[in-house]
Amino acid sequence: MRPFATIVAIFATAGVVQTQELAASDIENLKVNATATMAMRSRNAGREFSGQTLLQWTFEVGPQKEIKGRLVRTYSSGGREHGKREQKFASKIDVPEKLPEGTAVWLLQKDELIRLITTNVGGWKLTINLSKATDGGWSCKATYERFQEVGKGHNRNFGVERGAQGQVIEILSASQIGSTCAISRM
Repeated sequence: MRPFATIVAIFATAGVVQTQELAASDIENLKVNATATMAMRSRNAGREFSGQTLLQWTFEVGPQKEIKGRLVRTYSSGGREHGKREQKFASKIDVPEKLPEGTAVWLLQKDELIRLITTNVGGWKLTINLSKATDGGWSCKATYERFQEVGKGHNRNFGVERGAQGQVIEILSASQIGSTCAISRM
């Protein structure tokens, strides 16, 4: 597991380190459903392939900075689903956790709930931008980005496609082509 300082350093260049405006108690009892659709080009055992990965996060923010939920990754190409992988998590804001392929941490910074994820090589950043309406309701916007480690080559993480699940694949390119975000009180 990478040290917390290393995780933050990897993503510091992305402008992650900011002052907080929302407190954990402000977002307690929120339920978030967010998706990001990524256009991806990958390589596994010398074979390159392109497709889309739909990432679906469903989680609840509980007391004492607890975040519980799941992430479902679905890979498709040519209009057909080629693989799905689910990962459940029980985390706390500001506390790193070990994942099968790296380390992750949730951060609450300004009006954003951020999930930083390091993988075998490189990492990812989920940003949930939170807005509280004057009537007490909430809205959100999700963005998902890939970060490369300087001098390490392409990102490497576990594949989603059948036949590549559990194998470390190279992510040659990844760009977000769509997202949704809905938020409610539990």
